[in-house]
Amino acid sequence: MASGGSSVTYLRLLSQLRDYVSRATPTSFIFQKDLPDLVKKISDSVYTSKETIEHPKEEKKEKQTPQSIAVSNTVDVGAEKISDLQKAMKTVNAYIPLYFSQVRLNFSKNEQQKPIEKNIPKWKTRKATITKPSIDARTRYLTKILGKQLTEGGCLKKLQDLCSHLKHHPQAKGVAVKSGGIRHILKILEQTSSANVECEAREALALLGYTQPVKAHGIRLLTIDGGGVRGLVALEVLKKLEEEAGQPIHELFDYICGVSTGAILTVLVGVHRMPLDECEKLYKNLSAQIFTQTTIRGATSLFMKNSYYDSDCWTQILKENMGETNIIETSRKSNTPKICLVATRANTNKIQPYLFRNYNLPYRVTSHYQGTSLPCLWEAVRASAAAPGYFSEFTIGDMILLDGGLLVNNPTAIALHETKQLWPDAELQCVLSVGTGRHEPIATTSEASIGWATRIRTILNSATDTEGVHTTMHDLLPGSMYFRFNPYLSDEIALDEIDEDRLAMMMEDTSLYLRKNELKIQEAVQALTQGKSPLDRAKDWYQYQRQVWPSFSSLV
Repeated sequence: MASGGSSVTYLRLLSQLRDYVSRATPTSFIFQKDLPDLVKKISDSVYTSKETIEHPKEEKKEKQTPQSIAVSNTVDVGAEKISDLQKAMKTVNAYIPLYFSQVRLNFSKNEQQKPIEKNIPKWKTRKATITKPSIDARTRYLTKILGKQLTEGGCLKKLQDLCSHLKHHPQAKGVAVKSGGIRHILKILEQTSSANVECEAREALALLGYTQPVKAHGIRLLTIDGGGVRGLVALEVLKKLEEEAGQPIHELFDYICGVSTGAILTVLVGVHRMPLDECEKLYKNLSAQIFTQTTIRGATSLFMKNSYYDSDCWTQILKENMGETNIIETSRKSNTPKICLVATRANTNKIQPYLFRNYNLPYRVTSHYQGTSLPCLWEAVRASAAAPGYFSEFTIGDMILLDGGLLVNNPTAIALHETKQLWPDAELQCVLSVGTGRHEPIATTSEASIGWATRIRTILNSATDTEGVHTTMHDLLPGSMYFRFNPYLSDEIALDEIDEDRLAMMMEDTSLYLRKNELKIQEAVQALTQGKSPLDRAKDWYQYQRQVWPSFSSLV
């Protein structure tokens, strides 16, 4: 043992440490600031002496008091060089009781305490999800309440709620139809005198897949090809048809389908009902605005952004002129034809057409082609007219969309398929296909090989060919029903041509073609203007009564 004075001092300090530990609260987990000084004194008392402190023998443990507990390990100061802090920690670990082994000693004044993590219940962190039963229950409520007596304001509010609900949950269409949604909305259209209620009712019917009867004896269908600036050719053909028929284009057809530049004309003529002269002026102004660019800037943009022309400027132009209305909302206007804009979906196993519709297909009717009715008008046109190399691709959600003309530059076959889904029992009255001009040189090259530029141009011309579909339609449909107008051009006109002389030459070729085919135009107009017979009206009345009054068929 050490000398008497050293032993007394050591035991006194050890007793102070025992009293301090016994007063400390285990729940605080942090000792007070005077503990380091106390530990330092013990450390100096123990390690400055050259004696060793050994554990008493096991048989004397029961007689020992807590003050006489000795250090279990022999400490050799000369053999082991350790810091004062490490010495103090070893001494504290030897004397602190077991239940303080997890206590955190805060020797640093600046050290911040870590916040204690709390166990948060899963029900607080779980995201709110809407289940299918709740969606169906909401759908039934919104449809059934339309059958009750409501004020004009209440009816408008419930129709708006139903439209919003169906846009967010398209899969609820079947439940709404089964709950009598179409029947209730048709009755509202009969009784209301409010223009706002009529608009909401038409949109709700379009979302539910209701299709009104055709306006003439049968289905009258218009399709417009793609072709860039050559859309002026299609405009000239439409002007001639409108002049001969004496009716605007949107009243002459039940269904209008366009691709690329034809999609632009479809929106301008079928939705906005813009006069054709104004369409021509707008077309020329937009072409001059978007296709005016230096070669250096275009090549740089093509290398950096995969588009020769400014795609952002093109997008802004479409927003201003096409509108930011949802495409399904175009059904609010009365006598608006069904429209379809064709794009190409590229991020799939194989590229395939993708349709933008202002209608939903009837309940339990599916189309061979994928599509949607929710994007804005400008988005649909931007996707359909995203010609590779000219403009960058367009993205909607997880879909990458390109120009529809890459796959279907003549959308007549797609339009026929869609119309048969909408009016399965109606006959075809007139199918009118309008092209954007074609140039077919007779001379061929006599060279043994062709360059890469010629190869690429040949592949693109083959991919965007429109006459193959025309040949098929011509063979399948009667001559009094199918009409194709695609003027011959004396020279090849590029998609981005803005030279006034070449455009004037293109318009002269179109006028010459229309004069030569004036008899054919008159036959097409005659087929378009054929009205309904009394039998057709009787069939429409019977179908309508069955929709509004389900028990009507049992009474007849």
